[in-house]
Amino acid sequence: MNTKFYQTFVFFTIAGILLTACSLKGLSNEGKVVPENKRIKLIDGGPYKGQWETPDLVLEYAYTREPNRLVMSGQVKFKWSKNLDIFDLEANLLDASGTIILIKNIATAGGRMQVQQVPFKSEIQMPAETRAVAFSYSGSTRGTGQGSGSSSSFWRTPL
Repeated sequence: MNTKFYQTFVFFTIAGILLTACSLKGLSNEGKVVPENKRIKLIDGGPYKGQWETPDLVLEYAYTREPNRLVMSGQVKFKWSKNLDIFDLEANLLDASGTIILIKNIATAGGRMQVQQVPFKSEIQMPAETRAVAFSYSGSTRGTGQGSGSSSSFWRTPL
């Protein structure tokens, strides 16, 4: 067997195993506990309105909690004017102890264009033990204008 081929095969096999292992649980926040001051208690019925603010954005949301279903809508308003490469907003569903039991993407935007607001509407099949929600997001931007520069990442976790 060709030694170069064997070395390449072993390298990619080990790399694949490591990447798979990291993507399973190590990089996820599921199972982690959200601090009490970052939890938004979910009340049956609705709609209920709220606002969540970070240095990057203001999230105006409304939700209705039904048995085993959470309907969320609203809009994300960015505090800056840049070209948005990608943006993902997630709802982290929490049990009574604040442990993240489910993470669902509720909004996505991007396309390397200026985006000031991102409207969203999402229906989440939620586990029966869901008691609260916390938000998280990640994304990357570029400057505006000709030769808009290098990418800059931004994110917020509920932890």
